[in-house]
Amino acid sequence: MTTAESTGIGGWHRRLAAWIGQPRVQHTVIALIVINAVILGLETSRAVMAQWGALLTAIDGMILAVFVAELALRIAAHRAAFFRDPWSVFDFAVVAIALVPAAGPFAVLRALRVLRVLRLLTMVPSMRRVVGGLLAAIPGLASVIAIIGIIFYVAAVIATQLFGQRFPDWFGHLGESAYTLFQIMTLESWSMGIVRPVMEVYPQAWLFFVPFILIATFTMLNLFIAIIVNAMQSHAAAQQEQTVAAVETATREVDRHVHEHLERIEAELRALRERLVREPAAGAARIAFPAGGPYDGGSIFPVFPPMTEPLYESRIQSLKLRHRGKVRDIYDIDDRHMLIVTTDRLSAFDVVMNDPIPGKGRVLTAMSAFWFNRTRALIPNQLTDIPLAQVLTDPTERQQVEGRAVVVRKLKALPVEAIVRGYLVGTGWKEYQQSGTVCGIKLPVGLRQADKLPQPIFTPSTKAAVGSHDENIDFEQAARLLGADIAARVRDAALSIYKECADYALTRGIIIADTKFEFGLDEHGTLTLIDEVLTPDSSRFWPADQYRPGANPPSFDKQYVRDWLEASGWNKKPPPPQLPAEVIARTAEKYHEALRRLTG
Repeated sequence: MTTAESTGIGGWHRRLAAWIGQPRVQHTVIALIVINAVILGLETSRAVMAQWGALLTAIDGMILAVFVAELALRIAAHRAAFFRDPWSVFDFAVVAIALVPAAGPFAVLRALRVLRVLRLLTMVPSMRRVVGGLLAAIPGLASVIAIIGIIFYVAAVIATQLFGQRFPDWFGHLGESAYTLFQIMTLESWSMGIVRPVMEVYPQAWLFFVPFILIATFTMLNLFIAIIVNAMQSHAAAQQEQTVAAVETATREVDRHVHEHLERIEAELRALRERLVREPAAGAARIAFPAGGPYDGGSIFPVFPPMTEPLYESRIQSLKLRHRGKVRDIYDIDDRHMLIVTTDRLSAFDVVMNDPIPGKGRVLTAMSAFWFNRTRALIPNQLTDIPLAQVLTDPTERQQVEGRAVVVRKLKALPVEAIVRGYLVGTGWKEYQQSGTVCGIKLPVGLRQADKLPQPIFTPSTKAAVGSHDENIDFEQAARLLGADIAARVRDAALSIYKECADYALTRGIIIADTKFEFGLDEHGTLTLIDEVLTPDSSRFWPADQYRPGANPPSFDKQYVRDWLEASGWNKKPPPPQLPAEVIARTAEKYHEALRRLTG
């Protein structure tokens, strides 16, 4: 509520206008107009006035008082806008005439009191539409009247010259001929009274009169009707457009108030979040997983762990380092298992930043575990039930990676990333603007940035080494790399997982615009979900309440860093620039917010 509304300034005008516009008030006024019309008709009878005159006059006065009060309330509610409405001015004039004393030089105005009945034209919507159509038809009617005038003039000249000598009373001069032709046009005794006598003297006169009647009467009449009907339809369409515009304006106003309210709520939430960050022990949230899971045998681990130093690289001496990727460090455990540690490193444009994002690795690990657990019925995954303590017996090593390490099966990773796009954004939007396609897939014309696609699409890419860029490929190229059968299984699994998880995320207020899955094969050739699943690193998360087609919405992922890097002028090649502390803090906040929304 605005200040003006809260203090009552201007608010009572709107409330009064709304009250006057209520159907019951309008119906009451219409009923009084009808009763007043009946009374004015009865007042013309001397017999009725002799018996009931005093009562009828009193009722007439009371009804007039109600009309005056109603108009006064409308003027108070609408103020200057009242006199900008022609219908309101008409009501005002009609009631004003009724208030003039019907005596002396103004006695003639007594007869005009019946004009109050015409207020029905302003009160009944259907009558207003008819009158509005008639008024709108005036320009067209004027043209028709001009045409009739020309026809009459031509016909009058011809009739005067043809019949004036023998029938001077009807066609003696131009004026008499015009009046006679008007009688003929209105079909007033035209046959026996005028045309037949003329035809007795001039047998061929019908060649003049019949075309004249057809043109002047039937054709012109139909033109009049057509113009009036068309004007009424146009008037009704204009009123409908005004109604739609008024509804749209009201809707935008409601949206604005809702948006302002949401902004205040978000500001309060940000303040609360900052307080939780300052006091982590008091505000730690926790998330539950099935017992016997991969997280050190525990069923719970913190979403907001106590503030610790960010982990840029893990250092585990008891295991052999197998691979250090953009974000994850992978260690060999035995021939069948390995340990994946998700660090706080962040990559953008396929370059690893030098500045870690505190807590990011824990968020990614928790979120992947959540989605792995949710999609178990759709496809097997790489997780095992082996607790971390069984693999890392050294407490120091275990403490270093707790909450960010999982024991997984060794699988044959497929050399293709399975990307699913549900919305038109990023590189897909850029390609669509140029060719109308995304990764070679033809899309409908007229889509806007961030529009939801008719159906999610599968757009695979190759896997690039650290420092290199992934390359989009089409399905046929993926089939050549994987084999047609495996490629089809990967596509179907990726689309199925995306649809299931995107529907769930939407119930939590998050839109998953696109995502990347990775798959592997076990020793039996079973397709298995591996690596990370639907995290802010592998997906584009949008807050549903801020989604607007036509613009790139804010996101819960590393897009905040990407936007800063784009604006910094960096050439997207190593070495990367140093990230400001604010960018690091805001990015960490977005990662934690995504996990809270999805799993909280």
